[in-house]
Amino acid sequence: MLIDFHTHVFPDAIAGRAIAKMEAISGVAAHTRGSVAELEASMPGQGIDLSVNMPVITDPAQTASINAFAAGLNKREKMRSFAGLHPASPDWRAQLDAVVAAGFKGVKFHPDYQGFFLNDPAALEVIAAVMDRGLAVLVHAGFDPLSPTVHHCPPKMIADILPSLPDGVFIAAHFGGFRYTGDALKYLAGTKVYIDASFSFKYDDPAACAEILRRHSPARILFGSDSPWDAPADAAAFLRSVGLGQEAEDLIFYKNAQRILGME
Repeated sequence: MLIDFHTHVFPDAIAGRAIAKMEAISGVAAHTRGSVAELEASMPGQGIDLSVNMPVITDPAQTASINAFAAGLNKREKMRSFAGLHPASPDWRAQLDAVVAAGFKGVKFHPDYQGFFLNDPAALEVIAAVMDRGLAVLVHAGFDPLSPTVHHCPPKMIADILPSLPDGVFIAAHFGGFRYTGDALKYLAGTKVYIDASFSFKYDDPAACAEILRRHSPARILFGSDSPWDAPADAAAFLRSVGLGQEAEDLIFYKNAQRILGME
């Protein structure tokens, strides 16, 4: 079984525009145009059984509508979704209550698109509150082309804030830091942080990515592709090439995701 723990889809009315905008920012061509139907249609050919959407709320006013769309994904057979919250929202506590009531299992944050540094005390208050409610947190880590010179969530910053977080699931995406895999290996491998093994191996040092997978606990690694920005089959092939063994691969490819999503 393969669960792709890091994907992105959008409502049909905006999917094409959203993907085109991000292609222009990143210079990377998307594999799909960001619709739910297209992702689901692509999954059998990529060997994916379940895809998990990670929404990004760039404007606090979008919270209710984006989370309503995400809640709809949780009713689909082949999809699940985290919720989104914006640390700058004045209503974040009430919005968190709504996220919990809707049955979400986690919340996605993107420090670059949301304009905060991970070690900002106000942001950490929101993240800690999410984890205190028993939800997982996933953050975009490392470089993002939206903010090429200011990096809001590098691996060292993640390592520095980890002791202050409640016990729970805190996931640093992209091997712990996109284009920061050397620092991720130095500061995060072997710690209590979870990582998702998505995207970085094609744009960073693949040897460092492989070494992170070897040094980190397989119980704290999640398979992901960052679809539509990478093909899930390519991401799975890279992970298998590291030779971690069947027991570790089972944890990474689906068992850890099942546990976090409450699907065991």
